[in-house]
Amino acid sequence: MKPKISVVTPCYNCEKYLLDTLNSVFRQTVLPNEIVLVDDGSTDSTVDLIEKIIVEHSEINIRLIKQKNSGPGAARNAGIQASKGDWIAFLDSDDIWREKKIEKVLEAIVENPEAIMIANDICEVYEDGRRRDIFLHTYYNSNESGFVQLYHGCFLSTSSVCVKKEILEKVDGFDNTLRSAQDYDLWLRVSQEGKIVFIPEIFEEYRIRSGSVSGNVMLRYQCLLRICRKYADSLLEYMDKKQAKKYILRQVAAAHVGCVKGLKSQRQYIKILWLLIKMMLESINVLTGGYQ
Repeated sequence: MKPKISVVTPCYNCEKYLLDTLNSVFRQTVLPNEIVLVDDGSTDSTVDLIEKIIVEHSEINIRLIKQKNSGPGAARNAGIQASKGDWIAFLDSDDIWREKKIEKVLEAIVENPEAIMIANDICEVYEDGRRRDIFLHTYYNSNESGFVQLYHGCFLSTSSVCVKKEILEKVDGFDNTLRSAQDYDLWLRVSQEGKIVFIPEIFEEYRIRSGSVSGNVMLRYQCLLRICRKYADSLLEYMDKKQAKKYILRQVAAAHVGCVKGLKSQRQYIKILWLLIKMMLESINVLTGGYQ
């Protein structure tokens, strides 16, 4: 029986980009079974645009869900809950899929019946027109634990993954209490449930925009530290405590260094000094067992 794919897209004040995003779905060589659009309390013309698109594209099942502003994680969770497909393909409202995305995902699902997630490579697209191909599959070894590799560093992009709905429901979807890195947190839970399969081709164009939630370096830093602590004990299922501490220390350092780089570009030198002191204290905390 052919797997059914639902596309879930959270929408918030995205009238500028949404049509291009949805057109990339309409151009697919194989269409999804449905598109679930969740408007997260938009204040622009996003809802009007969606209603117009629904009328103009009656050849595909497009559904609109409206909710008060609760964040992208809550919007995606609402979309997952409302979807009727066996698999959920996430597509953010400003990203683009290349035309064979769904066709290749379906092939991968059929060829890998044990898979719970299908992922692909991406191309980053910057506001100044620059483009950068990112071969995410090179960061993943299918013979090793997906969870351990993801804890070491996230190599997944939200609009590049398609996940079994039953798995998303089993792990309770996105954590709405995280204001950043919600996707990373979810992938860590999903990866403990089964096999990730990568398609080594670029099918997502990921738009890098200034002012996005992912661009808030302090917020992301705080959430990454929280995630680091949250899954520290889970490492002990795959390795001994000494080795686990090394993984945790690396993640603590990576969270701080990433934030320092962002703050440096903003010339926030006082915050950088505070952050370097915080990194030393957090590292001591890890070594003394504070994370486990």
